[in-house]
Amino acid sequence: MILVTEKVTEMELLTIQEHPALQQAVSARELHEFLSGGERFSKWFERMVSYGFQINADYVGCTRWYAPANQELQDFFVSID
Repeated sequence: MILVTEKVTEMELLTIQEHPALQQAVSARELHEFLSGGERFSKWFERMVSYGFQINADYVGCTRWYAPANQELQDFFVSID
């Protein structure tokens, strides 16, 4: 009998970050890109907030530098709880 083992390579889907206000959170822009990159981020996030998410409880605002466009972009940390 031959035993074959497979090495499973971990693939990172989303980066989980520690955030003081939310504990564990993900970037809303990364989540948007992962789930539905076709819709404009601002429209998508407005729709997500309309489902009842509360600022400082479920998400907090931040900015991040986007080098290709040489500008800061609005982003949000979204709680994974």
